[in-house]
Amino acid sequence: MGKDVVRMLTELFKPVTVLALLGCIASGPSEALASASLFPGFNYQGRFLTPDGTAAMTDVVDLVIGIYSADGSCLLYEERNSAIDLSQTAGLFSV
Repeated sequence: MGKDVVRMLTELFKPVTVLALLGCIASGPSEALASASLFPGFNYQGRFLTPDGTAAMTDVVDLVIGIYSADGSCLLYEERNSAIDLSQTAGLFSV
């Protein structure tokens, strides 16, 4: 399941990564820093289900989100979120 999530995130954020890199290359340092303040991050939402997919997970989980280069060989960004309690949200999370 982990490789599928990584593949999905890689495909999802590939255009964003390319645009961000092109923006930094095309503009000078001051413009790149100014644009970074306009887009300080992103929000990712989802729902954890049990392995058979029939019920929401209600555990406390640790979540690691990684964004990789298009060929999957280079980790571009990683964020770790610890102790996400899913018991009150029916498996829903937002990081």
